[in-house]
Amino acid sequence: MKLLFGSLCVCLALAMSLGAPTAAKLGHCDGIEFDAVAPDEKGIIHFFKDDQVWKGFKGASELVNGTFHELDDHHRLDHVDAAFRMHHQDQSKDHDHIFIFMGDKVFSYYNHSLEKGYPKEIREVFPGIPSHLDAAVECPKSECSDDSVIFFKVYEMK
Repeated sequence: MKLLFGSLCVCLALAMSLGAPTAAKLGHCDGIEFDAVAPDEKGIIHFFKDDQVWKGFKGASELVNGTFHELDDHHRLDHVDAAFRMHHQDQSKDHDHIFIFMGDKVFSYYNHSLEKGYPKEIREVFPGIPSHLDAAVECPKSECSDDSVIFFKVYEMK
């Protein structure tokens, strides 16, 4: 079941990644592969590509560090490896946080503010998860056996 859900998530991510611009000057109908896609706590989907982010399905892109200010302070921003929104209502500590992965670091944002103590090493927050991820998808217990996150790197899921 988890493999089926993971496969469906990958297919959805690939389908969504083909419909937005690669740079601010491209139109919305130009093809693209996103680096990451994640909704925020208000449900607005953020599409990450290189150092750009699109908020929602309309409008121009902006620099990622314009929305997530501290990314450049801690890491040379050229692209986001992966991102997801934690939606575990039973775990208020992490509920509605956006986790952004860059290299071997993870950044946790709440209301677009970097959480105190971040960035951290990925292995510190998510033991056993490698650096330089390809994708991450939050899987709620309504879809998986328990609230969980599926991480993708090359041909592996964790």
